[in-house]
Amino acid sequence: LIYVSMGTIFNDQLPFFRAAVDALADGPWRVVMSIGNRVDRSALWPRADRPFPRNIAVHHFVPQLDVLASASLCVTHGGMNTTSEALWHGVPLLVFPQHGDQHLVAARVTELGAGLRITPPDLDPARLRALVTRVLTEPAFRAQAETIAESFRTALPVWVKDKLFQRSTILSELKEFAPGIDWTNRLLFSEHHL
Repeated sequence: LIYVSMGTIFNDQLPFFRAAVDALADGPWRVVMSIGNRVDRSALWPRADRPFPRNIAVHHFVPQLDVLASASLCVTHGGMNTTSEALWHGVPLLVFPQHGDQHLVAARVTELGAGLRITPPDLDPARLRALVTRVLTEPAFRAQAETIAESFRTALPVWVKDKLFQRSTILSELKEFAPGIDWTNRLLFSEHHL
């Protein structure tokens, strides 16, 4: 699974999302794309000669932590939340920084070997697809992301680990009790989730 997101602030990126759809269309992977509310979904695929790729699911918003828990790659802007959450799950990254510290985040992800930086020329669909393929097929990227994930878990205070375990247990019980309700988002946006 490839997760594509430009976060919640700098997500008015139609050229980026179009290039991602074109690059990932009909590939051997499933793609979940979170585009926010500033991009018109119908503008992502301007081709009248072919239907929208079946391997790509486009949403305005998704429960990011749940998606990342199943992802093999995260293509993102390099915001601290998305980057940290991807690395928490041991997911390597392709980072396309837009502003401020995102450039530093992209440089650090690259320096640590947990992913690669995307530059504007990489938005060519063939180049972007080659970068995706490289990160997914070279095991060192995943290994480095997993090493960082382990360092995160080791560094957590015990009380945080307990709260995360409690949340996970409660979430499992709620999903079993009432499977039709999106308990993940209800708990994520609750003031009592940690």
